Amino acid sequence: MFIQSLELLNLVLSFILIIALGFISKKTSLLKEKDGETINKVIIYFTLPALIFTAVVKSEITLALFKIPVLAFFVAFLCGIAAFFVGKILKLSSKTFGAFLIAAMIGNTGYLGFPLTQKIYGNENLIKAIFY
Repeated sequence: MFIQSLELLNLVLSFILIIALGFISKKTSLLKEKDGETINKVIIYFTLPALIFTAVVKSEITLALFKIPVLAFFVAFLCGIAAFFVGKILKLSSKTFGAFLIAAMIGNTGYLGFPLTQKIYGNENLIKAIFY
């Protein structure tokens, strides 16, 4: 238990360090505003697909994994219904209401979620996150 706590602390500190390096790089003009777009493209088009491909290749794909997207759709549907009623109660403008529905139904789970899942739970559970 203590070892797992240290590993989690190490992971959190690693992310804090990366964020701090990005902040310092911007403040010292090492990185410019336009560089963020390039870094995002590298992550989205190269590193995340490579992570996903590696996890899929190393995993055993079973029929049980195909239950996960069904569950994900069901959860998104329920979140959408809840967000619909909350949005109506809050009397959001149509643009805000639409954005609220999308944000409630679709999570940005890949950008940080996949690397965190892999580090905490390993490749065998990363494949579940990918299917989700």
